[in-house]
Amino acid sequence: MSGFGVAVPVGRLGVEPLLEIAEDEDEDEDESRVPEEAWLCLDMLMDQLVVVK
Repeated sequence: MSGFGVAVPVGRLGVEPLLEIAEDEDEDEDESRVPEEAWLCLDMLMDQLVVVK
């Protein structure tokens, strides 16, 4: 996600901020920094991170 200007701490401490950033971006699709095509993958990864967390 750093390629899209998103940076969070590495490791388990970075998961929560990353999920919050992604959820905020997903809600405001018109101004999203992440390409629409990437959201399919990101949504699946976010679901997995929530389960692991």
